[in-house]
Amino acid sequence: MSATNAKIYWSADVTDRELWEVLRGRDFPQKKDNIGIKLDRAFLTKYGLGIITEVQKLGLGVFADAKITEIPSKCLEIARLHLEHRPEMLNIMADSCSTGLVASEDENHMDALYRFARLCAEYGVRSCAVSVFTSKPREMVERQYGKSFETVVMWYAKLIKECGLTDVVCSPKEIYIYRKVLGDGVRIVTPGVRLPGSGMRDQKRVMTPFEAVQNGADALVIGSDLTKGGPGQFFNNYINVMSNIYPNG
Repeated sequence: MSATNAKIYWSADVTDRELWEVLRGRDFPQKKDNIGIKLDRAFLTKYGLGIITEVQKLGLGVFADAKITEIPSKCLEIARLHLEHRPEMLNIMADSCSTGLVASEDENHMDALYRFARLCAEYGVRSCAVSVFTSKPREMVERQYGKSFETVVMWYAKLIKECGLTDVVCSPKEIYIYRKVLGDGVRIVTPGVRLPGSGMRDQKRVMTPFEAVQNGADALVIGSDLTKGGPGQFFNNYINVMSNIYPNG
């Protein structure tokens, strides 16, 4: 993966009014091919799925961070509601997997992740699975699953690859495992990215933007480091992030 191709998704955990202040402000970056917007489940629930379409009218790709988790048939039903708005990417929780099967004479027996990936492909939308470990300490993962952290992550990585998803969301500290299993065929998207001096907040395993990209991340999810100081500071904050990724220009 080339650092020059790294994409940034702004985690827009703001109000509807603040979102439009940033997007319609003069300080928003004019170059939009390497920046998109992540609208999370709470935001989409509060303001409605139609906002995906409204944001994309501005020429920005939307990462619909729905974190879908339900019984398989409901996962697909919820996915279709989002896919009608053609986001750039839509995600599902990796632990929504059901059968582990990626081929069966009966479609209902195929894994929920596999069917989700096929459905997204029909709409031309990137299909993304969310690692369940982005906000948990490794000790909690090992107690919960009764196996080593690396074993559990490896199992999910293999299933994600077999199911044909285009993307995976994982913490920066898991990149090396996913890259080893997935190769370059699946894009790795990492939250838990903080500029030096920023707090960990709701993430347990964090890295700087530079470290995440050097470790193999294809896209970074960044929130308050882009919006601190108010909408008028977005561009300056964006430049700081880019300078951290590319310290030599």
